[in-house]
Amino acid sequence: MLEELKLKEPDRNIVFVAIDHLKDAEDIQQFYQEYCESITTEVANENIGYILGYYGKDTMRRWFEALPNVSHPFFGRRVDVSPEEAFEMGKEFARTIKP
Repeated sequence: MLEELKLKEPDRNIVFVAIDHLKDAEDIQQFYQEYCESITTEVANENIGYILGYYGKDTMRRWFEALPNVSHPFFGRRVDVSPEEAFEMGKEFARTIKP
């Protein structure tokens, strides 16, 4: 499945491509399994969870239901975060980074 997705949009991050194209839970789980085999599960969970933050509630919900171990690094499994709340969380996180 990874190879098929890469062919669809070869210059784009594979996770974005998968999220855009996969709607069925079984397909999402197959992608996840193959993606975890190509990198570590921890990195896969972080990548998918983070990138899902760029998508709407329905997409996030569909992927979180299919992948119970995946969550966004800041929002967890919440799908109702407003842009304002996300901005404030980002500002707070930025304060914790040492130059």
